[in-house]
Amino acid sequence: MRVFLPDFSSSHFLSSSYLPSLMKKWIIIITTIFLLAILAAGFWTYKTFFYTTPLTQQELKGLTPDWTKATNGNWSPWHTEPDGTKTWNPAASFNDWVADIPKHDKAWPTLIDIRYENWDLVLNQSIGSTPEDGEYWDEVIELLKLQDIQKIITQYSELLQRPYMGCGLYNGTWTRMAGDPVSTTRKTRDPDEFAAMKQHGVDSAELVGNGVANLDLRSVDLSPAGMLRSIANLLTSDAYYEFLNGNQDRFVELQDIISMSTRFSDEFPSYLYQLASLSIEGQSNGSIHWALNQSTKFNEAQLVNLDKILARHENRSLLWEGESLEFHDTVRRLVNSNGKLISHDYENRVGDLIGKQFNGTDLELDPSVQSLIMVHDSKQKLLSLSISPSEQDLTDEINVFVNRERPLLNRRAELLLSHQISTLSLIRDDFVKHRFESRELRMKIATQRHTLRHASPPASQSDIDPDLLPN
Repeated sequence: MRVFLPDFSSSHFLSSSYLPSLMKKWIIIITTIFLLAILAAGFWTYKTFFYTTPLTQQELKGLTPDWTKATNGNWSPWHTEPDGTKTWNPAASFNDWVADIPKHDKAWPTLIDIRYENWDLVLNQSIGSTPEDGEYWDEVIELLKLQDIQKIITQYSELLQRPYMGCGLYNGTWTRMAGDPVSTTRKTRDPDEFAAMKQHGVDSAELVGNGVANLDLRSVDLSPAGMLRSIANLLTSDAYYEFLNGNQDRFVELQDIISMSTRFSDEFPSYLYQLASLSIEGQSNGSIHWALNQSTKFNEAQLVNLDKILARHENRSLLWEGESLEFHDTVRRLVNSNGKLISHDYENRVGDLIGKQFNGTDLELDPSVQSLIMVHDSKQKLLSLSISPSEQDLTDEINVFVNRERPLLNRRAELLLSHQISTLSLIRDDFVKHRFESRELRMKIATQRHTLRHASPPASQSDIDPDLLPN
């Protein structure tokens, strides 16, 4: 094969006209490649960080959840302003509803008054101890012997049977009492608590304004949840005390009151309040488990009532619409007036954007934000279903869904979603564990009922009379 090489010594190759021409061609080629690379990088950046596949018409129809599931039909995330316009303002709408509840139907005003009047008693660090807690339990016994504490327990028992908690949504933090060495002053915006503080001489009690004009739900004060937890601690300690004194009927009665108190947490559209309910029911489960293992046994009627309490615990549902409302509220404060996401700083940015919520409908949000909401809420629905033991196989379906749907989101939306998905998974695990523990306790009750009926325990769970087994 003959190979022809250019004659570098020729006058043509070295001519002054040939070299510039060749360089010009290479410059054009390199420039073209460079521009194509820039365009490709720009296209990739747009597809990754900005572009989102638009939702179908069918998906758009289901974009807005049924908010009545989160609000119990009592209020709406949309607030009617004095001029008749509708704005996105869940906190204001909730507070308007609370203001219209008759005072005799609310537990909160009296509960908060009791707390400030009896601060040292109701917040004693020993309250919530069990008979297995040694010297702390000894302190609780002495506390429970006091006439004042028994009066408070009676008041709590009556107040927890009122129809509503009746506390608005505010964003205060705890206050120090007069003489308290911890100098953390609260400036409360809750009118009922403010009144109680002033009445009982709380140091530096000061009302700042009449609340936030448009409070984001992530900033809502959790003191009502703390209130319910402290009440449950006191009633649980008293339940142990009554059982040890041979009053099993009162033990069962207190367990029912503690269990029913969680409906007050359910007034608040936040997954943190759902966790508070779960914690209270878990505490009740623990005391029931302890009592079932004691030598003193319950009678048939008492066991039946305990089973009804545990059935409520086992059947507690994960209200995904409540958490979704908080997520929608957050997203609406992270978009501009055109409905486009302007920040993915989920942890820190919301507080800076209070009052700058997006007031358009979900259909007016940018397609990227619509897809973000759709993926989030769809995952929520699957999580809420998967807490049922019969639906545990949905775990794989959830993972498949996330892997399939996440590519629909741009990178900024995915960053916002990633934090929420991990949190929801933990909540779901807590619910699964709680339902399983409640079921196990119901089986233990079925075993004891079988033993009472036949004067001997069943050889195995399969030998328990079918009518005694949990549904």
